[in-house]
Amino acid sequence: MLSVAELLLGLSRHLSTYTLGPDRAALGSLEFAGNVLEMAMRLRGSGVSSGPRVQAIGFDVGIARRRLDSEVLPTLEALGWVDVTRDQDGDLYSVSERIPPLAEVVHKADAILAMARPDGAERAVLKILDATTMLPLTRASALEVAMEVSTEQEAERALNYL
Repeated sequence: MLSVAELLLGLSRHLSTYTLGPDRAALGSLEFAGNVLEMAMRLRGSGVSSGPRVQAIGFDVGIARRRLDSEVLPTLEALGWVDVTRDQDGDLYSVSERIPPLAEVVHKADAILAMARPDGAERAVLKILDATTMLPLTRASALEVAMEVSTEQEAERALNYL
């Protein structure tokens, strides 16, 4: 079984290879949580980074500047992992990180996922992905696994997204 952090990182990296469409958009909370983890891991140990450097890291991860500024960095601030400094125009000037060791970041994945507020179908996606890391599942088995955390309709949607 994979950790929540591994599931989120793997899924967000996988989703970033596809163009934005309805199915990818429906998994936006999971992708967001993965993006937060990815930025934390990439900024960890960097001390103080300039705004342009942080934006470049965000672009490399596949995060638009607007989403980085309005969602990802505020989430990292809420976790107490970064301090963001802005210039007089409100533009990103620098980011000071104090991201904990990797084991603690991985341990906080559940909290990050909770902050992302995934819907039932997204929770079912994670459950199915986790189950299929151990062995392939039939459609019926995948739906059964998904319904442990969601409704039947959400489980169907999750399977269709995957």
